[in-house]
Amino acid sequence: MSTSKVMKEYPVFKDRPDSFKYFNLAGHSYGAYISAHYALKYPDKIKKLILVSPIGIRDPKNVR
Repeated sequence: MSTSKVMKEYPVFKDRPDSFKYFNLAGHSYGAYISAHYALKYPDKIKKLILVSPIGIRDPKNVR
C-alpha cells in the first residue's frame, strides 16, 4: 500500500472536527514516516511533530 493510501485510511488524516485549528502529531517507525509526510502536506494543521525511530527518513529533505 502506498503512503498516500495509508494516509487516507487513518482517521486523523480524514476530516477533522472543525473545533481543532491544529494538533500535535506523533508517530513511531512507519507511523512516523506517514506523520512526516502528513506534516509536509498540511503544515498549517500541525502544532508539534514528534517522530520516534522513523523508518525511511535519513535526511529530512528526502521526505517529500
